[in-house]
Amino acid sequence: MLVRRLEQKITGDCGPLIEKLGSLGIEDNQRERVRVVLERALAVRSATLVEAAVKTAMQFNLLIELRAEIRESYEYWLRNGPLGPKGGGVVPPNAALALLTVLVDNQQLNYRRIARDTAAGQRTNAIRTTSDSNHGSYQIFEDDERLLRTLSEIADGTLPAEIVYELAKTYPQICREHFEDI
Repeated sequence: MLVRRLEQKITGDCGPLIEKLGSLGIEDNQRERVRVVLERALAVRSATLVEAAVKTAMQFNLLIELRAEIRESYEYWLRNGPLGPKGGGVVPPNAALALLTVLVDNQQLNYRRIARDTAAGQRTNAIRTTSDSNHGSYQIFEDDERLLRTLSEIADGTLPAEIVYELAKTYPQICREHFEDI
């Protein structure tokens, strides 16, 4: 029933429905229908909806099937997502963090691509999201594999200076501990 409702119309306020869908589970015969719903949700320009769609896609192991849509959504949020507060207020939500995390974790985007985008003058949403306290911190050091990959890219000089700076600000203790490793 929930899938049927989401097939009819997806709006920016459907995030809780998408999350509920993730907690309910699906039967095999609904997998394609859910994939289409999540594909459509990733195209809506609502950060909370996109984040819910990514989370649900991970729960249903649909990341591979949705990789093009996730990448396309990331490109949108990278170029068009809000960078700062509107009118001196709160920074509006930006789905770049959730999308960047999924792309990097699934080796569909690496820091070399971020470095190229930065060098080409692209907006720096991806870099800013590495330490965005409003949307949670990109857990660059949450596991050994990610830590070693990051340290290797720093040592190789392939990690953009902006990211190294943000990491040093966000994780000073970890950076101090691993300074000798670099």
